[in-house]
Amino acid sequence: MILFSSVLLIWKIIKFTYYGLTHTGTYPIEISHISYFVFSVILLSGIKKLYFTAGIFAFLSGCGYSLAGLVSPKSIVTSLDFPIFVMGIVSHMMLLLGGMLTLFKYHKYQIRYFYFPIIGLVLACILAYLAENHYIYPDATGLDNLVIIKLINGEILSYLGVNVGNAILNWTVTVLIFIVVALLIFLINKLNNFIFRKRLNNRYNFGLIPLVIGNRCYKE
Repeated sequence: MILFSSVLLIWKIIKFTYYGLTHTGTYPIEISHISYFVFSVILLSGIKKLYFTAGIFAFLSGCGYSLAGLVSPKSIVTSLDFPIFVMGIVSHMMLLLGGMLTLFKYHKYQIRYFYFPIIGLVLACILAYLAENHYIYPDATGLDNLVIIKLINGEILSYLGVNVGNAILNWTVTVLIFIVVALLIFLINKLNNFIFRKRLNNRYNFGLIPLVIGNRCYKE
């Protein structure tokens, strides 16, 4: 998992550094962009209390990308150059796999960990709001095409190709999506507990810090 996280982190640092140097106006604002760094940094640093958050960000990003390809293929399949399309699939499937391993293989997470990813997603929305209004990343471009921007503006139906002028309906769908995501995080926590119910309550330290002092399995 160290190698897995390292590859993702180095890959995305190089990618967004290149974008910054070439002034393309592309910044890590979308949820999946943030997930690369959240997932990799948490796992590499070995912050055990945030493993669940790392797993949730990675899992939601991988699932979200797959779902977006089904409901709005134009935004992914037909609007991207083939090499970028392939790299997008690879990186998001890495997130999905990493998220599943973190959530359902390594550790039983207590219910209090449910709140950490919720706080993280709220902070991601705040970041998107600041970027959209150019409080940060003043030269950012293409923001109207980002899912997170459409969510915070209550315009997610337009991403699905549904043009609805009813603001109440748009915001109702947006609120429902936030509720569904919160419920999904809660259910994932419950599923994690169910999977580990009859197992030893062990966890594996796979960050760089634990590696330095010696990886070990231990029972809480």
